[in-house]
Amino acid sequence: MSLGPEAVSAAQMHQMPEVLEDFPFKIPFLDEMPIYRIPGGSMRTATTPKFDPADFANIVPFCDEITERTHLPEGREHQFAEIGTSDVVCYTAQDPQSFPNDQSVEQGKLSNRTLIYKLCQMFDTGIAGPGSFDGLAIQVDPTKIVNAAALTASLAQWQRFRIIVDTNNGFNPVIMGNEDAYLAFLAAHNALSLMPDYVNYPCPDGRGGSTVTRLGNLDGAKFLLNNCIPNRIAPNGNTVTNVYCMQLGAAGGSQGGVFLITPAGKPSWITRRETIIPGKSRIYEDYTLTAGLVVASKGSLSMLKDLAVSEAPPPPAALSRAAKRNIRKVRHA
Repeated sequence: MSLGPEAVSAAQMHQMPEVLEDFPFKIPFLDEMPIYRIPGGSMRTATTPKFDPADFANIVPFCDEITERTHLPEGREHQFAEIGTSDVVCYTAQDPQSFPNDQSVEQGKLSNRTLIYKLCQMFDTGIAGPGSFDGLAIQVDPTKIVNAAALTASLAQWQRFRIIVDTNNGFNPVIMGNEDAYLAFLAAHNALSLMPDYVNYPCPDGRGGSTVTRLGNLDGAKFLLNNCIPNRIAPNGNTVTNVYCMQLGAAGGSQGGVFLITPAGKPSWITRRETIIPGKSRIYEDYTLTAGLVVASKGSLSMLKDLAVSEAPPPPAALSRAAKRNIRKVRHA
């Protein structure tokens, strides 16, 4: 779209600042996701497998030998991926029709928004191939997956999914899922006539100030929405989605959690590039976002897999014998 006649509705008439979305995606979890700027084109983490409780250390008798237990860490590489979008603004939109709102700037804000939405969508399954971005579903350890086979996951399944996060001594992880997953979380409590626990959470009040809202939580794990995580159709016809419980941050030692990385050499993780082709009265703007997703320690992430958020439609009802006879009569008429 070159923004010719459309520029009037986007700039010249008196309106609220910015071009608004009628149906924005809820992504408050991104407000809490740590983002670290790192040098180089990737990040490596070194981790050890689970220690054997029967072989933690020795009680050393007098002058006895101490058993050697050298650990060989596993190295995992976390790469950057680049995602992009673009827009086009023609000169006659940009020059005479950019008051009160600048056409190029407004289109840029919308482009930035779609980049952020794509990033939030990639948190689930990621993207494969060159410039890969491994999502959480790929990086979660198989021992940390709770399969939700029932129509509504039981509260016990939700509790296990939250409790098996190990890092930070199990304290203060967060739960991330879409709105349908949150309704399933509430349904698990409703089935037992229980109310979930709630925690105070600061947020904007919509009038330029701040207020406190209430977020559902499970043993202290806040449920933060990411409505960019898609639902899928399972082989049995149910609509399902994935939900994640994770420790955020990159504190040292055994506390390594889940976080985003972006190149340190860039002024911003979103880059704008403008191109004007000679003879074309258009401004071409490319926007790219460069980021990687790191699960520093396998114990920092668990997944409630294939949570059913709606039941498959029932099969067509069997036709009565009389109906079948009527159909045959019509066919042979």
